[in-house]
Amino acid sequence: MRSTTRPTTEGPGNFLLGSCVSLAVHLAILLLGTLLLKGCQQASPGTAGGEVFREVGLFVVDGAEDGRSDVGLLPGTGTDEQTQQAPQIPTTANSDADQTADSQNAASRVPRQIPDVGTLTDPDRTGDNDGSQSSPLSGLIGPGAAIAGRSGGAAGGSDSLIQPLQSGGARKSGGTGGAGETTFMNIAGIGKSFVYVIDTSSSMDGPRLRTARAQLKASLRLLQPNQQFAVILYNEYRVRLKLRRQAEQPMYYATDVNKQLAVQEIDRIASDSGTDHKPALLEALSLKPDVVYFLTDGDEPQLSPADLRDIAHYRNSATIHVIKFGDGSLTSRTLNWLQKLAQQGQGEYREIIADAP
Repeated sequence: MRSTTRPTTEGPGNFLLGSCVSLAVHLAILLLGTLLLKGCQQASPGTAGGEVFREVGLFVVDGAEDGRSDVGLLPGTGTDEQTQQAPQIPTTANSDADQTADSQNAASRVPRQIPDVGTLTDPDRTGDNDGSQSSPLSGLIGPGAAIAGRSGGAAGGSDSLIQPLQSGGARKSGGTGGAGETTFMNIAGIGKSFVYVIDTSSSMDGPRLRTARAQLKASLRLLQPNQQFAVILYNEYRVRLKLRRQAEQPMYYATDVNKQLAVQEIDRIASDSGTDHKPALLEALSLKPDVVYFLTDGDEPQLSPADLRDIAHYRNSATIHVIKFGDGSLTSRTLNWLQKLAQQGQGEYREIIADAP
């Protein structure tokens, strides 16, 4: 068999032609790239030639609403376009006075101190409902270093204020909890739980009961939510203050809601009937509080030494502070049963002169 070979049509001329075309295409691409690079370096994009390329950015200054500003410019220099000053908004004295009056009115509605005992017990002096006094205040005067079981003394019309302990008011006394503090009738107490025993007999009517209500509300406002309180009202009978819309509890936590509910109930307290001290005191001690505030206006009926021993037996570690509304008459130099009660309760005794009904 014979094999035949097909003659090749490609030659040196075709190869040379392809090489030339490829070289021309590459040169064109290289030239185009060079021109584009040169344009980016020497001119703005989209234009041929032009100014030398420079970086641009934004600079923001405070100025008027029309976009002009005089920041950093001296008056009288440059053109009006450059030195145009921002229009000034005139202020009126009336608007400033209105703003000042609004701020003062808002601040005046916030109670800043507990009512003064003298203001509450003296009918010739007036005070606001939030505890502030309408008359100018003198310097804050604390009660001094009282001796447990002895009279601290507080006459009607006195300018001494019942203050939180941070304000340098009443002396810290009593309590073992250490979780918080409050004051009542210028006597400060510290602890986790407080019981207020308030005499509501007929002789407490008038200025005395008004003072008791105001001081009780002020004392509760100083309590913190982690502290507990109870209020026992007594005459011939006793009743524990119960908060509306709340389940009956031995003691309530001093949350804002509970304190507000307590204030509403305190405003309803009225005086009536005679007095029986011992059952109310024993009920207060049964709650095992850190501090007991005992407020009455009468020595009678007196508690016997046996009664005081019973109270001492159930006292546990509670501190008992005793406050008596009196008429300023002279008393015996010997300790009465109220002073003995405060002494054995390691508390403070204080007599406040207040008008009887």
